[in-house]
Amino acid sequence: MQAALYRNRKRRIARQTPNAPILISVLPASGSEDGGTAIVLTGHFFTADATVDINGVACTSVVFVSDTTINCTTPATVPANTPGFEDITVTQATGASTLTLGYRYLSDAPLITSITPDHGPLVGGQAVAILGEFFDPTTGVTIDGDACTSIVVIDEENITCVTPSNLGAGFKDVEVLTPGVGSDQLLLGYEYLPVPSITSLDVACGPLVGGTAVTITGTNFVNENLTVEFDGVPATGIVFQNSTTIDCITPAGSAGSVQVDVSCIAGDAALADGFEYVAVPILTSLDVTCGPLAGGTSITLTGMFNAQDLAVEFDGVAATSVVWVNSTTVTCDTPAGTTGDVDVEVFDCGGSDTLLAAFEYIPVPIVSSLDVVCGPIAGSTAITITGSFFNPANLTVEFDGVTATSIVFVNDTTITCVTPAVSAGDADVTVTHCGGSGTLINGYEFVAEPTITSIDIVIGTENGGTAVVLTGTFHDSITTLEFGGEQASSVVYVNATTVNCVTPDYSGVMGVPITELVNIEIADCGGSGELVNGFTFHHDPEYVSINPTFISECDTPGGIVTITGDYFTNTGDMQVEFGDPGIPVAHTYVSQTSITVTRAAILAAFPGFLDGDLLDVHVLNQYGGATGIDQLTLFAMSWAPTLHVLIGTATNHASSTRHIAAFHEWTNGVLTFTRVWFTDHMHQDLLINASAIESGINLSPCPHVVKQTRLLDGSTLYFVEEHVCSIEEWQKKSMLMTKGHWVFHLGSTYSSVLTLLTT
Repeated sequence: MQAALYRNRKRRIARQTPNAPILISVLPASGSEDGGTAIVLTGHFFTADATVDINGVACTSVVFVSDTTINCTTPATVPANTPGFEDITVTQATGASTLTLGYRYLSDAPLITSITPDHGPLVGGQAVAILGEFFDPTTGVTIDGDACTSIVVIDEENITCVTPSNLGAGFKDVEVLTPGVGSDQLLLGYEYLPVPSITSLDVACGPLVGGTAVTITGTNFVNENLTVEFDGVPATGIVFQNSTTIDCITPAGSAGSVQVDVSCIAGDAALADGFEYVAVPILTSLDVTCGPLAGGTSITLTGMFNAQDLAVEFDGVAATSVVWVNSTTVTCDTPAGTTGDVDVEVFDCGGSDTLLAAFEYIPVPIVSSLDVVCGPIAGSTAITITGSFFNPANLTVEFDGVTATSIVFVNDTTITCVTPAVSAGDADVTVTHCGGSGTLINGYEFVAEPTITSIDIVIGTENGGTAVVLTGTFHDSITTLEFGGEQASSVVYVNATTVNCVTPDYSGVMGVPITELVNIEIADCGGSGELVNGFTFHHDPEYVSINPTFISECDTPGGIVTITGDYFTNTGDMQVEFGDPGIPVAHTYVSQTSITVTRAAILAAFPGFLDGDLLDVHVLNQYGGATGIDQLTLFAMSWAPTLHVLIGTATNHASSTRHIAAFHEWTNGVLTFTRVWFTDHMHQDLLINASAIESGINLSPCPHVVKQTRLLDGSTLYFVEEHVCSIEEWQKKSMLMTKGHWVFHLGSTYSSVLTLLTT
């Protein structure tokens, strides 16, 4: 209805005389129907005699202020209780001026029911809608005594306005006031909200692509008109949790720190550099690429990193002690893992990056054995180590903490190296690589060089076999024990100061002198030691021949037998023996190659011998000796050689003459021919009692063995091929047939054969 009145209002302006008053406005333009409202009239050409009436009823307390302003108090309506718009008129001597429907009488004071919204920022500026009754175009609105701005009275029931600022947060009274009519309050009807603030973000950084879930913590958040922005770009997924907590998802952004803004009905809050947009990290390399299964390996990662939300994973398992050093360096300790290559992934606010198969977990090495278990304290021994889980990465080998040299990884079960110098004694052998360390306790022994200080027997036979005891410093790893470069036998390590052995055969290398001094050299794990001129090898006597090769009881007692050989000595330990077992016989030293024995001494050593006994000849000393088997024949001459016939058969085809030589002397084993008889009987058998005599028979040339035949009496005939140039030599070449029968074979330029028969 009021709006209709406003639309139908017509201003009535009376015909003006010169300088007649002009009424432009009335404030307030409404008031109680009971009157009493102080109003102010504004216009032109007012004079002091002016009066004011509303609908013909005079106002009271008219005060001429100026020619543009008059104050007065409204009268009550006539008739009473007739609210509505009425004309208001200024009348003076110069004329009158009416503001048609310029004043409204209100029947009741305004009433306020609600204000929407019922809260807003301390700074004001919040548009609100007030609902109530009996509103008038002159109705004003205050909050906590401060007037709202931009008041629009829409009708008697609706007003809109903008809240003023306020100094303190909290609930405030809202008042509607119609001048001259009255007012009404909505007690604590409007809340001034404290300005929100941002304290922190639980995630201070994130990738450039956005999508980071963030929780914003602060104060005075209100879930009205709520927005969150990162560098002016709205976040998504905003969730109001409470007045101190907001969740949201970051939008995409550019690298760097940005401001975070929260806006709501309570106001705006900003956190400068509240969030950092970070590029995706880049993992370039690791300074250590392998380590033990138990983890704990200190690693330096190189690349591009951010300190925020930094994490490192090995095969999905988080590393420990992760430290951001700078934008290109991160350090950490590996977690426990399983055998093999694993991916390494680094995380930060910008995302993650992975280096495939960048780290290898390696089992702890196991050292099982060494092919050489001891060596010299000076080192330099080539060793092959056998075990399992060997790896070339960061491979070292130590002997009692001293690093070996020339370490070579052959495969996962084999390593070769050269020992370092270490003090004598057992040493632990430790193999270390990325996977850890494995130790073979007392796996290797360092040994000092052996020494030989003495030998209990200092001289022995060249043929070896002398048991000796060496004294010195030794190790049970003896490899060689040599006398003059020849390996001893039966080498026995007794203890650290004693070694037993048997001297080697030195006969093959011994020189011409009867004795030879040699060095004794021993070698073991510790090296080698030598006793210079520690042992003397002595040549054993050597036997070559005996002359004559037979003796008999008929020999002249003073006759001698000569033994020929080598390395005979004129010492008390030199002796000559005959027979088996040998019986010592006194001898005479002639030279290194000759010894003589009397025939009588030999026969005396064998009383009661049998005719034709063969004797061995032994030449020996304390170191050794030599033996000639069946070298000397003994004859028992109890029969008398009364007739000796030498029968020769010529093989010269030009003559069939048979030559017969007879003799009767046998002195000291020497045959002496006295006569020779020749006959032309071609097939005459054995001839005896020859009568032809010829002295000085010539026995040259020497005989030869040509064949074997049978004589008529069944005895055996031997043809001797060796040269025999004297009757003495004939005897040496004889062979015993039966008692009293001897056979000699002589040859001539005619290949004649002579047979000597004795009876």
